[in-house]
Amino acid sequence: MRARLVRAAVTARQTRPEAKAREETTRVARALLAEARTGLRALEVIATVAPLLGLLGTVLGMIEAFRVLEASGARADPSALAGGIWEALLTTAAGMAVAIPAALALSWFESVIDRAGHEMEDLATRIFLGGEA
Repeated sequence: MRARLVRAAVTARQTRPEAKAREETTRVARALLAEARTGLRALEVIATVAPLLGLLGTVLGMIEAFRVLEASGARADPSALAGGIWEALLTTAAGMAVAIPAALALSWFESVIDRAGHEMEDLATRIFLGGEA
């Protein structure tokens, strides 16, 4: 990604007036960063939706537990409630098991892209100031 930017910046600097070369370099940098961000939206949605799906399962499990409690009347058996409570806990854990790694991966990928963006900005600046890239 950085090499593509340097190549574009050097070519633009050699073939265009400076203002247009800077604009072209900025355009290429934005396109490269957008390309690098491809797929991050899906990871963000997964990290956001997974806990909500776990919560939905929790609510459904508790509804089932209370339905069983209501059906049993005065002779409530804790083992009869266990199925709904088990479902509630399982779906909560599953939602978190998906969301936590997705959120961590998203954060890591975003930091890599941010760092690459800063490096690309530095490289382009050095090229236009006449320094070595």
